[in-house]
Parts: sequence; structure tokens; C-alpha cells
Amino acid sequence: GTLTKGHFVVKEIVSETITKEKILELAAYAEAGSIHPIAKSIIEKYGRENIDYSKITYLPSPSKKGSFIKLGEDEIAVGNREYMKELKIKVPKLKSTGLIVYVSINSKYEGYIVLEDEIREESFETVKQLKESGIDVAMISGDTEDIAWDVANKLGIQKVYANMSPIDKVRRVRKLKKHYGNKKVIFIG
Repeated sequence: GTLTKGHFVVKEIVSETITKEKILELAAYAEAGSIHPIAKSIIEKYGRENIDYSKITYLPSPSKKGSFIKLGEDEIAVGNREYMKELKIKVPKLKSTGLIVYVSINSKYEGYIVLEDEIREESFETVKQLKESGIDVAMISGDTEDIAWDVANKLGIQKVYANMSPIDKVRRVRKLKKHYGNKKVIFIG
């Protein structure tokens, strides 16, 4: 959310046996109880007004990895690869520069949705000006390697530290401060 807008958009919907529209619908219903930015983006794409909450018979608190609901007689699970593995649902290993949300019905993988965070327009100029001023620019991100490098490449950033938790970010900044010695290190985010 520092270099990007922090607002995900649906970039692609892939279906194995049902329609893409059905994949989006199931994902929106499964995410109906979540306030996570990814969930909000899926619901926004589907249309919150299209969700009939009376059809949802079981809606537990969603986790950061995914959501599980009972929709009529069907059990719907949506989430990342790790969440699907926890539920013992086999999903394909996909390579993407976006976030992948898998969708299953009754423990059977049905498809996925790819979401991407949009880069802020001002990020391009800011990074350009920093580099023109002779300042080394690195990106420290909680995103996966693929996503972090995709954003970095678009912005012209050559140093990337990905998969970082908040404490990992603090540790990385400390290492950078030690590396650069008496030069100033600035962290924005």
C-alpha cells in the first residue's frame, strides 16, 4: 500500500468446469463476511447488492488465508494455496504476478481468481527522482517474490526483499543501516 494503491482489482478468472461468472459468484458469497481488501475487491467485482445473505447457512469468521461457507447444501471454500492444503483440497501450483484465490465446491477445486494491486501514479515519479538524486532505492515487501519483483520491475527498482513480516522489515532496515554505515537510511511505509 505504499507504492501501490492498496486496492486490489480482479485481473483474471479461470474456471475448470463451471462458468467464470459462477466462480466469481461463489468467491463473493464466501467472502461476504470479510472486510479484508482482497475480499472487498471480489465482492466489489461481483456486486455486494447481488449477494443474498439468506442463502448462506454457515459463515464462520474468515481467516487471513481464506474463507469457508455453506451455501445451501454446498460447502464453498476460497483462499490461497496454503488454506486449500489445510482443507486437503488439491489445487494446481500456478505462477502468477498477482494474488491467486482458489475456489472449491464440496472439496473439489473449480477454478481461481487473480487479483493485482495497482501501482500509484506518483510512485513512478518518486522512484525516478530518488534514483536521479543518487539515492539507492530498495523495496521491502510482505508480498511474494513474484508480486514484489513485478512491482519493482515496473518502477525500476533493482533491490527487492520479499516475503517480509513486519519484524523482518525492521531487521532488514537495521541490516541496511549497518551496511551503509554513516549514510542515512530512510524507510517509508
